[in-house]
Amino acid sequence: GVVVIRRGQLIGEKYFNGYEQNTPHNVRSVSKSFLSALIGIAVEQGLIVSLDQKVMIWLEPYDSKYLDVRWKDVTLRHLLTMQSGIDSDQNLLLNVMHSTDWIDTTLRHRLIFDPGTDFGYSTLGTHLLSVVLTAESGKTSLQFARENLFEPLGIVIGGWDMDPRGF
Repeated sequence: GVVVIRRGQLIGEKYFNGYEQNTPHNVRSVSKSFLSALIGIAVEQGLIVSLDQKVMIWLEPYDSKYLDVRWKDVTLRHLLTMQSGIDSDQNLLLNVMHSTDWIDTTLRHRLIFDPGTDFGYSTLGTHLLSVVLTAESGKTSLQFARENLFEPLGIVIGGWDMDPRGF
């Protein structure tokens, strides 16, 4: 949809592909903004010490399973800035989403570049951030989001996908 507001007044509004103003729509790109804000809130609350922490701290049970040693270099900052080296959604996302363990399936894939050296759009990095947030907050990402972001801002979420393990 497109909404145009000028000087505080709604002057145009148009929706497409059968959607209307209140029709829920799965928009994966928004998940990146939400998780980025939620990780920032977790840092502010002291739940996460630093964005430069290695993500494998939280994925330790998978430590012996992954094949690409560069996973040890991936930080929260790399995931937030899409500089982790995870392959693109186009190449990897459906494979992961059809698996029984999204984390394991993601980590078993080789990184396509060294962490911090390039940019690669990836929803799976956002999913790993959700795992970290769940571990540190003791709540699902959705619970944490409702309490710390959505309810305070009056945002209503139509749906929130989870992997088979509840992340």
